[in-house]
Amino acid sequence: MQLDIQKWMMINLRFFFIFSLVVNLHSVKSQCTSEHNIGEPKTKDEDKSDYSKETVNAVLNLKAQYQFQCCGFIKAWEIFVSKDSTAGRNVKVQVWYKDVVGNDWNLRGENIIEGTNVKQVNVKEISTGFRIRPLLGDYIGFYEYAGSVITYDDGGDTGDYKTATFTSDQTTFDWDSVGVSNKRDHAIHARVTPSIAPTFTNLDDTVAISNNDVAGTVVFTLATIDTDPEDAGLLTIAAPTSTGSALTYFELDLITLEVKIKSGVSLVPGDHVMKFTVSDLCLKSSSSILTIRVENDPPVITSLSTSSSTTISEDLSSETLLHTLIVTDTQPTTCRLLSTGVPFVIKRFSGSTNYGIFLSTGASLDYEAQNAYVLNLSCTDNYDDTAGIYTVYLIQNEPPSINGLPRATDIQEDVIVETTLYTFSVTDPENTVVTCSVTAITPTTNIIFMKPSTNFNEFDIILQSNPSLRYDLIRTYRIDIQCNDDRRSDSSVFFMNILRNKPPVFLNLQNITSVSSIATYIGQIVFDVDITDPENDQVEFSMFCVPSTNYPFEIYHSGEIVLKRSIEGEFIPAYDLYVYVTDGKSTTGPRSLTVHVLGKWNRNKI
Repeated sequence: MQLDIQKWMMINLRFFFIFSLVVNLHSVKSQCTSEHNIGEPKTKDEDKSDYSKETVNAVLNLKAQYQFQCCGFIKAWEIFVSKDSTAGRNVKVQVWYKDVVGNDWNLRGENIIEGTNVKQVNVKEISTGFRIRPLLGDYIGFYEYAGSVITYDDGGDTGDYKTATFTSDQTTFDWDSVGVSNKRDHAIHARVTPSIAPTFTNLDDTVAISNNDVAGTVVFTLATIDTDPEDAGLLTIAAPTSTGSALTYFELDLITLEVKIKSGVSLVPGDHVMKFTVSDLCLKSSSSILTIRVENDPPVITSLSTSSSTTISEDLSSETLLHTLIVTDTQPTTCRLLSTGVPFVIKRFSGSTNYGIFLSTGASLDYEAQNAYVLNLSCTDNYDDTAGIYTVYLIQNEPPSINGLPRATDIQEDVIVETTLYTFSVTDPENTVVTCSVTAITPTTNIIFMKPSTNFNEFDIILQSNPSLRYDLIRTYRIDIQCNDDRRSDSSVFFMNILRNKPPVFLNLQNITSVSSIATYIGQIVFDVDITDPENDQVEFSMFCVPSTNYPFEIYHSGEIVLKRSIEGEFIPAYDLYVYVTDGKSTTGPRSLTVHVLGKWNRNKI
């Protein structure tokens, strides 16, 4: 199993910027041009010893043969596996570089190699996409985290190296704090292959655009390809160059690779040439040409393509925006109305470059005279004119409609309070506020009027208080009503029928009752007169008495006959009471009630 990790270059973007800085410090001469080995050429010659009996598990080789001399990719590793190792033990072969600033060393990348053949040369090919990219000046190291794997040999003339004991993976380490040892060669080398220059897949090319295209319009999107998968997302496209005026009008978005129109420019027709260069991290590059052909276009009235007409009510008379003319053009445009003698105008919105088609203030529209207007208009820039047509159709005003009439209602002739006879509504198709009035009342009277109700376009027909209706004189009133919306109207009629008043009826008179003259008191109820009124009107009672001199009775509004003085010792044996009742319109009576006064003097008679 192969575990390939490139933690700094392929994953962590913050190290990508440092990486790019380092690469750019090197010239094109630091690019690898052919395959070659870096490290110990003959690993099997360095099989004398290993670190199995030491605590050392990390090594950095500083001898010149272990230092990379150009930028490329490690396509394979070769190591000699110690006899003290076990088959299948893994080792991390690494590339280290020193910070441009500071003393720290950083891990450029590492591959995990499985030592499958003990006491033999082991070669491990690295799949594309998992290769380490060393730069000029980087060094080979390794980390035997699972135990001793790689051998070494002492006794050479040179061979500087450093050793350390890692307790875990290290991506940054202060190798400068470790003492230098020498005269030791380790059985490891890397096979380095050159990187392949990236290219543009859609250049050279020519694209045509309009001089009306606006700032930010994407003219072209660059596409690149690199057969080194490790370069994915790491390619650099340099700022474009031009021998003409292309850079005045166009710019490259280095994030999206989109060529866009700059803001604040007015495109000039003609060919504009831009040269683009793409590079990988080894500065392998290629260049291609994009030609942008700017073609002149007349103004385009885009709004008329989706909305070329409207309908308005013939009732409209105030200034009203009917349509917003949206014109696309790089040059300033002006629009005007070509039609004459029409109640419309084209004018620019305040603070805007757009124009609007308006109904003029005080316009007088008449559907029957002209039900449509075809407006010819034109918008122009400094080069071309564009004509347009906008049609305004009129909607004929529809009259209001009175709901709930004709109708009739009945009212008692004895009514005295102000009464709402009926509430009707009016529907207007244009939802206009409607005005209603009484045009005639037959027979003529001023006791009936009309007023708006609380709801929109509703009206109350009112009978005033104390109207003094007389069934015997007038039995029906006709009320003619008209409602209008300032252009058209609707009429209807309402009838008020007068009902004859029916008099109240006594339910318990004629009658006889008695009252004792002993132990009586003022307010004592002698009799309760019971009546009914067909209209449930409020009634009033009245009464006279025989004999009439100093009679002791009175009648309340409730119909109760009570004592108004004491009758103790009364010598008159009986009184005849004559009762009337009225509902304000009719009176019933008299009806009699005989009251016997009981006492000791006439007890035998009774």
